[in-house]
Amino acid sequence: MGRDGIYSMESLNGIYALVVDEEKDRRALISGILRYCGALVTPVETPSAALLVMELLKPDIVIVDFTRPEDGAIEFIRRVRALKPEDGGMVAAVAIGDDHEHMALARSRGYDAYVTKPLDPWEFCRVLTRLLTI
Repeated sequence: MGRDGIYSMESLNGIYALVVDEEKDRRALISGILRYCGALVTPVETPSAALLVMELLKPDIVIVDFTRPEDGAIEFIRRVRALKPEDGGMVAAVAIGDDHEHMALARSRGYDAYVTKPLDPWEFCRVLTRLLTI
């Protein structure tokens, strides 16, 4: 981390992140923040597409839109956590939602962290860095 609490371009250097969000602009924003901090990013629109990507590539972290958890975010993490560890079952997972209302639900279903919108880029990177260094 750099001066004044601002993360440097290297804070997530070499980390492979999978971003799952149906909204193109939000996917681009999240991907841009991650790339700025040095992560390698694959953005996908749906949880089913994310599962296909995970068959080929093993991300270090997945970031999933949790605005409407019933639209696939809960089923996605259930399926991820059912995978063998070597197949990605233990990947760090972050849910992103509109408010704190879904935080307990996300954590109880298998997400390691929950971040609210609007995203504070520096706090977002801090959360990811903490998860990846545990």
